[in-house]
Amino acid sequence: MLSADDIAATTEAFERAARVVKDAGFDMIEMHASSGNLFDRFLRSATNARTDAYGGSLAGRLRLLQELLDRLQAVIGAGRVGLKLSPSAMVDGAPDPAARDEFPAILRELSARELAYVHVTRTTADDRARGSGPGLSFAELRSHYRGTLLGAGDLTQAEAEVLLKEGQIDGAVFGRLFIANPDLPARFAARAALNPPDRATFYTPGAAGFTDYPRLPG
Repeated sequence: MLSADDIAATTEAFERAARVVKDAGFDMIEMHASSGNLFDRFLRSATNARTDAYGGSLAGRLRLLQELLDRLQAVIGAGRVGLKLSPSAMVDGAPDPAARDEFPAILRELSARELAYVHVTRTTADDRARGSGPGLSFAELRSHYRGTLLGAGDLTQAEAEVLLKEGQIDGAVFGRLFIANPDLPARFAARAALNPPDRATFYTPGAAGFTDYPRLPG
């Protein structure tokens, strides 16, 4: 378990990183608090068993994230920090039984902040194959967050267009499709066929699956 000194060192390290990012000319930062990483585990009662100020109640479990956001926003500016969450993510190989109650409350708390956006992922086919439950829909997440909401999770172009039209999300995020289609916006605009992602090359060195996917002609 992280000690109080460890937590202080972590927040200081993130502040230093934010200063480096700002000095390098970046416009904003996305804080990654999803997919079972350290900050995701602090947020969830299923994984946060602390009895100090950083555990217990929702306010306690949110404390580290709030302190980090304060530091990042102080460096790069209010409205220039985004936050990534994965309410439907598995916890230690199993669904999080408290997620349906906890993440709406987390989003309501975050609504008071001047964030650039909150980026949320839905339950995907891969998640369900591993035993994940249905999770929270974008409509449910939208109802609890007042700011800009970005949605991800193996979306197709057609799905994204419906979600945007209905106002369930304010922007759609694509990961694997962008890896396989470096000209994805142009392909969407032209309704062109998409290159299928090659999963076998996702975490391998070299150009294969990284810089060799074909672009549209012209």
